[in-house]
Amino acid sequence: RLLDDSEGFTRVHAEVSERIERRTLNRRDWLALCFSYFSFDESQPEVNANWRTLRNDIDLGFDVVRGRSSREKAWMQIVQQHRDLFGDGAGKQLAEEIFSGQAKDLSALHAIAQIPDSSWLWQRVFAVLISRVFELDDENFQRRLPELVALGQLNTLYLNQVLSACLTRYHKARFRDQPSPLLKQAALDHWGSPQMRSRQNAWLQYVSEPVCAMVAGWFAREDLQHFFTLLKGEAEVDQSRLFYWLRFASQMSYTRIIMGRDAWTDQGSEFVEFRNKNKGRLSRLEGGQAADNAVVMQIGGYFFVEFSRTGNACYVYRASSAPFNPDKATLELNYELKQSGSALLRMRHAPAPSRPDRVEGWLEKYDQELRTLGIVPSDHLSSAG
Repeated sequence: RLLDDSEGFTRVHAEVSERIERRTLNRRDWLALCFSYFSFDESQPEVNANWRTLRNDIDLGFDVVRGRSSREKAWMQIVQQHRDLFGDGAGKQLAEEIFSGQAKDLSALHAIAQIPDSSWLWQRVFAVLISRVFELDDENFQRRLPELVALGQLNTLYLNQVLSACLTRYHKARFRDQPSPLLKQAALDHWGSPQMRSRQNAWLQYVSEPVCAMVAGWFAREDLQHFFTLLKGEAEVDQSRLFYWLRFASQMSYTRIIMGRDAWTDQGSEFVEFRNKNKGRLSRLEGGQAADNAVVMQIGGYFFVEFSRTGNACYVYRASSAPFNPDKATLELNYELKQSGSALLRMRHAPAPSRPDRVEGWLEKYDQELRTLGIVPSDHLSSAG
């Protein structure tokens, strides 16, 4: 760390200055200086006088190295294009070029200029990039979302910050209730499920609770669609139950699908894709019939348990005292999920509504029961807001 050793740095600087003066500085010398420059472990390196001197030596030295060559080589052209990296505003122009799409492949610059992933330069570049994400209007943000998410691949040390910025900006958009498969899958791959209570803190390191709740609602909506369509067994899709619970999806902080033997072993492409995509978010159902499946939905402090085969009641439990742990790898139908003695409510799906999308019959009765628990549909919450 010669930059922190004034006496040692003075000797090095004198030697470098002499080589610049005599025009004997070579590419190897120059690359070594670059490595020290970009590797200096400070977020504000400019406060160090030796670092500022080194920066000037590199800028002057590049002209010497370039002048010694009979022709301008490709690496020299790349450095010349990014000469601002050796000036007061280092990183700002590079960030703007990345954000505008002008600079897409930085591998050559990365290698030529000896820039480590942990360099202060990347910190400055990503500070600008992330600020630009929040300056986009809804239309441009939605259009550019794939390339914004891809920014994290420029330097994976900043992937968390990029995902956090994109998710937070998405939450501010008018379309936040429409799931983004790209954002959802990217965050799931990197942070795990926001619904896993043991993993919840991992999400909250990077995003606020409302943003986390938004993504949990996306998972809930998708789980409900899968449960009442893909996992319906031999019966027709129960459109009234699907319609009913989708009205609460954005309030569901947790959902867990428990698959019976048929669904767990089905080798159809849809089932294989579903199981692969939701690894770690599924449980096995024991007991009952092979076609049985169940889903646990948490709204507020309550678990609601629905079953795929019609004719089963919906069981409601207090989450704090439920007779089962929904995160278990295996759950038993009759001894855990259907505990009449422990259930707060056991609600039947009767009488049937005249149409699946009408809040009447059992749907109206459910609304009344949920209201006593302090739960109202999301559209009612929006109206009240």
